[in-house]
Amino acid sequence: MPNSQPQEPQELIAALIPDDPFSMEFMETANTLQVSAHSLGSLPKRRVRIARDKFVLHKDLKTRLTRLIASNCSEQAKAVAEDILNLKYVPLEGKYCNYLGLSQADYTKISYLDKDREERLAGQETTMEMIRPGTVAKFYVQRSRRRSREQTPDDSTAQDMMMVFTLKLTARHLGDRFYPIERTEDADVYFIQEFWDDSPTKTYSFSFKQTYLSHEAGTLRIQNSRTRGADAFTLTTNGVILNSNNWERLLAVEFENTSMTVKEVWNFKKRYHTSIGKIVRRLFADKYSDREVTAFAEAYASLITVSNPLYDFQIIEGEDIKDAYHENNYYQHSGTLGNSCMRYQNCRNYFQIYTKYPEKVKMAVLKRSNKIAARSIMWNIEGKFMFDRIYYSNDETHNLLKNTLIGAGYETLFQSNRNFSLNIDLTGINQFPYVDTLCNYDPHRMLLTNQHLRDEYWQFRSTGGCFSRYNSSERLECCICGDEINEDDSTYITAGDHSDSYACSSCYIYCEADDSYVTIEDDTVETYNGETILTCRSLRLNNGEYAHINDEQLREYENGFGYFILDEDFYFTDGNGFYHKNDPNIPEDAYDSQEADRRAQEETIRMIAQARALGETIAQTETSYTFITSSSGTTGTYNHIPVLTYLNSTGSGINIHGSSLSSVSSVSSSLAQINETVEEEVELEPEEMEEDLQDEQQFLI
Repeated sequence: MPNSQPQEPQELIAALIPDDPFSMEFMETANTLQVSAHSLGSLPKRRVRIARDKFVLHKDLKTRLTRLIASNCSEQAKAVAEDILNLKYVPLEGKYCNYLGLSQADYTKISYLDKDREERLAGQETTMEMIRPGTVAKFYVQRSRRRSREQTPDDSTAQDMMMVFTLKLTARHLGDRFYPIERTEDADVYFIQEFWDDSPTKTYSFSFKQTYLSHEAGTLRIQNSRTRGADAFTLTTNGVILNSNNWERLLAVEFENTSMTVKEVWNFKKRYHTSIGKIVRRLFADKYSDREVTAFAEAYASLITVSNPLYDFQIIEGEDIKDAYHENNYYQHSGTLGNSCMRYQNCRNYFQIYTKYPEKVKMAVLKRSNKIAARSIMWNIEGKFMFDRIYYSNDETHNLLKNTLIGAGYETLFQSNRNFSLNIDLTGINQFPYVDTLCNYDPHRMLLTNQHLRDEYWQFRSTGGCFSRYNSSERLECCICGDEINEDDSTYITAGDHSDSYACSSCYIYCEADDSYVTIEDDTVETYNGETILTCRSLRLNNGEYAHINDEQLREYENGFGYFILDEDFYFTDGNGFYHKNDPNIPEDAYDSQEADRRAQEETIRMIAQARALGETIAQTETSYTFITSSSGTTGTYNHIPVLTYLNSTGSGINIHGSSLSSVSSVSSSLAQINETVEEEVELEPEEMEEDLQDEQQFLI
């Protein structure tokens, strides 16, 4: 055990700053009042209010003391806890101690601040690096994985092939947490540009600042963001990890504005650490006897069920178990916890076996920041709960939960050479989770066990909510063809019009995408990747093929152009929406520079062709011109003079030279519209415009 004398701990692990005993929140709430007390004898005889230094108790310690009062400990221990909770000012009878928090050095210790330490650190500051509200995340995104080779110059750079988006992070994005940074390093990213034709791929690279979180920071996943990062990446101690379904084509993530200046007096590494018993003496001097202090210290120690104050141990039941399985409630997406097959949204209907019988099934969880860090199902075996396999985010959380359960007197049944059973009525439950140990169920004796059964039994080892039947002598009728079949040779239909019935081997279809079984009479379609699914669980794509409604690659075009598959179809995107190539309302920032130039050239060609067609119409129109030959006022009239139509030499648009008579007014109006459009969209080089002018004049004459 560490030395019980107050000392400065060495190389303490940095915790989440907002949850740390010496966090920034106390810079606002725990400022010591600078006051002086006066002798009552030197003042007139009247009521005098003496200002005293403020006492601050960390919220996690408050929670722990509140739990102690609600427990079955002695009344003496509860009285001490209530006295600490009721403190508003530094007690006069004890030694100066104006702050209490949880020690990061030893879970049995309490951190505190005294007057001497406060005065020695006054005015000193330190800088910490952390991702917090106000930090700016920069996302480097590839413009398009596939493109035309003609649109890609040979001298193109990585910057030409990607876009950069920024997002100013808020508390909602970060889940009300701060993420301390261990270090940042220069790193290089390489990515491949593919082309629609048979041209060879081209590799690009660029440099960015790679960020590594501290060991205790957990995993960063941006939350509540409609545009960036929600599912594209995670940030860990190993830097940025891109998810496998990286539909954003995200290449790298960089963070800016991470420096934070902290007063040294609030740096958690500068605290004293001592036992809870010594703190009681320091606060209240001789108010409590040795027996009372010992009773309180023992009651307090019994609350600390894990050897790390950052984690909270609980045993939950009912609907809370369902929530503990969902991946959105995980502290870290790693280890066996992050890879659990039951973590998905579509598994939430499988847990009735756990939620319906709280007297028989519970769950032990280890939480950090109110998120699941480790969990284990607990079964009531002969009146005593035992824990099953532990799902954990890392070795530390596995050991913490295991040692906590064993220390509390629980035994494990996972990978044991003993047989375990419990009676439970599963009538009416049709979907089940993957069960680790007690996976065999005798429906006649209503017995759940880990034994191999000779009679008919069900086995809960499917990830899709269904189960397997074994050793059944019952004869069943196929729901499709009507043939009589042995139950062992039947297949339980889990979806479609014939769900909850049985089919023979010739009358069912396995849907891999849903891990479900349907019949050959159900309305099914084949998806673009060759899987068979129920039509009601599909969406028709823009190209006429089908995809599963939960396909990770499925996206929807804007403006009613239907659905498409990211890695299969062409699309434009501005980072917020996806656009079909034929969509006339594609935002300009969805195009890269080469595509924008190509589209402008196509529009120019279209305008010239339309101008020539209109010019031919005008050339065939008879018009009448009145002219003045000299200053004397001689006038005359010419008939059947064609109106010449050509682009001017500046390339600014189409000009009509001649009178705008009623016979050509509609044509002139059309040309005016073309003129306006061309002015807005394109600007040809003078040489190109001169060639177009000559061609147009020759055509008209």
